Parts: sequence; structure tokens; C-alpha cells
Amino acid sequence: MHITIKTTELKSILEVASRVTTKHITLPILQCVVLDVKNNILTIRSTNLEIGIEGSVSVVSTEDGIVAV
Repeated sequence: MHITIKTTELKSILEVASRVTTKHITLPILQCVVLDVKNNILTIRSTNLEIGIEGSVSVVSTEDGIVAV
């Protein structure tokens, strides 16, 4: 998966999504942010099992994909 996006757009959406993630010792996947690219739309999701957040932004991508970072 390779995407092209403005740094300022990515930074602003990641800052909001990362506020929801917490350090969770028993469920470390909750520390991750999910990046999902489909049809040149990047969707970023995060949750702490009480609150979830999702945001989308247009990107230029070579292929679709999903990854937890």
C-alpha cells in the first residue's frame, strides 16, 4: 500500500485519532490506529472500547489496503 497525502492533513487527523488510544497492557491492539485505504479514501479509526473515532481524507493511492499502526 502506497499513498500520497499532504503532511498537514495526515497530522491533523492522526492527532485527533490518537487522543482516543490508551496504553492498555492486556489489550495492546487498543494502542493502535487503523489506516484503511479504499478507492483513494484514507479512513483512520481508533477506539478504547468506550469511545471510537473515525475520520476520512482523500489521498492518491496505488492500491487498497489496511494496516494497524
